Amino acid sequence: MQQRKRNICKIKEIYFNQRPIAFQQACIERFDYEWVIEIVNPDPSPSNEEDSLITTISFVQENGTHFENVDIESYQLSSEETENVYLFNMFPDES
Repeated sequence: MQQRKRNICKIKEIYFNQRPIAFQQACIERFDYEWVIEIVNPDPSPSNEEDSLITTISFVQENGTHFENVDIESYQLSSEETENVYLFNMFPDES
């Protein structure tokens, strides 16, 4: 069985609900059915508060390709001693 090459790109700019954030590092991995963005130590950190819930993400890859206001389906947090890693799941419309 032949393995497919993973489609991973580094990200240089990120916006939550059209607001810029700082981060230590970030990348996107594209699958046939979804995109997953991994962000290490975003600042400000996403909040679960109703008034500041993150619904869209915009980003610019290192190669200059940009995507605007992609709907976030879900996200999860993995906390370690010095890092908070967030994984954002999206099902983009690529029509």
